[in-house]
Amino acid sequence: DQVSIHKGAHDPKYDNRVGGIIDISLTDSIDNVFHDSAGTTLTEVHSNLDIPIIENRLSLVLAGRQSIREIYNSPALKSYTNKVFQFSIIDDQEGLLDTEQSLNYKDWNAKLLYRPFDRLGVSLGAYSNQQDFKYSFSYPDDPFMATDKIGVNTKAVNANVDFEVSKGWTSSFSFYNSSYNNEYNNKESENGVFIGGYTQSNSIEEKSYRFSNDF
Repeated sequence: DQVSIHKGAHDPKYDNRVGGIIDISLTDSIDNVFHDSAGTTLTEVHSNLDIPIIENRLSLVLAGRQSIREIYNSPALKSYTNKVFQFSIIDDQEGLLDTEQSLNYKDWNAKLLYRPFDRLGVSLGAYSNQQDFKYSFSYPDDPFMATDKIGVNTKAVNANVDFEVSKGWTSSFSFYNSSYNNEYNNKESENGVFIGGYTQSNSIEEKSYRFSNDF
């Protein structure tokens, strides 16, 4: 519904963020009309739903997308994949080895909006994003094969309560939790038999509570 870009100084509500911020927000208004859409591009399929549940009081927003590589590895997807791997050792190995690389992604988000009465608004949100990169190579006429996989998974949940104390005063309380997980997996095989490899992973989790007043 709204995208805000902050290049430097920003509102204190963003806490201790460093550098620029891109704030992407779903709607905060309850729509009493059902909306839906679905579509596809040369890289992904996507859809969204806006579902009114109780008039002027409760609604649900859903959206998601997924890459189409499993169905059709389009020229656009191949181009994006090449950009991901450009200026790496993979570029140097092109033509010398039998190589294969792939890029897949999917994400979805949901937001529940509830307004029990006019001066009180409650929202619950959830977001999930998954990206998978895979690269494998083998030598011509050689049973040896090496495969590298990188999986990136990001999830976030948010709860927010706004109360209009008076016409010029609104109090807000919010809770936010996010997690980021990155896993790298290396596997080497010969004639389909595992001969070595390793896994390396890291994760970051953040929780925050915020109480604010706008005058």
